[in-house]
Amino acid sequence: MRIITVLLTIAIISTVLIQCTVVNVNLRIEGEQNTIFAGNVMTNETVVKSVSSESHRCDGTNNNANAISGPTVTSTLELAAMSNNFTWDG
Repeated sequence: MRIITVLLTIAIISTVLIQCTVVNVNLRIEGEQNTIFAGNVMTNETVVKSVSSESHRCDGTNNNANAISGPTVTSTLELAAMSNNFTWDG
């Protein structure tokens, strides 16, 4: 498996997360040689399955440490990968 260095920059205002469960995020992922993905992603909490572990819900609650669920950086990356034909292992 090719290891890709990813620069992931996402800016989401926390008050938007409280009021809305679906957020439109502008996401750019840079690989070593080229841009892997650049575009908008409609993101929400989702189930993430990595190659090396079991599936888990990625909703920002961190095993009930946070009361409010919503989109996260990881769920955004997962949803972008699923709809734009690239892979990652989280």
